[in-house]
Amino acid sequence: IVDALRSVNVYCSEEWLMEGKGFSPRPLEEISLELDMAFSNTISSVEENLKIAKELSTFKTLNEGAIVTIVEDSCMIPFFEEGDYVGGIKQTSFTLEKALNKHCIVELLNGAMIIRILTQGQNNTYTLEKANSAGSSGHQEHEKDIEILSAAPIIWHRSFFQ
Repeated sequence: IVDALRSVNVYCSEEWLMEGKGFSPRPLEEISLELDMAFSNTISSVEENLKIAKELSTFKTLNEGAIVTIVEDSCMIPFFEEGDYVGGIKQTSFTLEKALNKHCIVELLNGAMIIRILTQGQNNTYTLEKANSAGSSGHQEHEKDIEILSAAPIIWHRSFFQ
């Protein structure tokens, strides 16, 4: 059935047919527009993204305190690129030492999440170091004396569009 639908340019996964999970069947042109992708690359990209989405869901289910976010700048290249998905286990005030000197998802006081290397600052603050300064509007290699809510050392990383 999946192959027959593809032959008439309709996307449908075997998982949706068998279990009703994932994207419902739709014309490939519609998915191409939603994902802003070339029509010819749509099938393989959608299937890969569905696999990664399932993996992300499993990661969050199996790890209490797991958080996942999207890298929103290029300050951590070559480790993480803008658009990559990263995940970790959230550490708060009592366990933040587990996150020191590691690549982390850092939750700022305003609720924003950024990806940085977390190092100890002064008086309950932290320094957020960048792997490079090319991805930021400023040229600072680090931000000092930052108060944070939590940090999650990154243990899961995927690029959504390969």
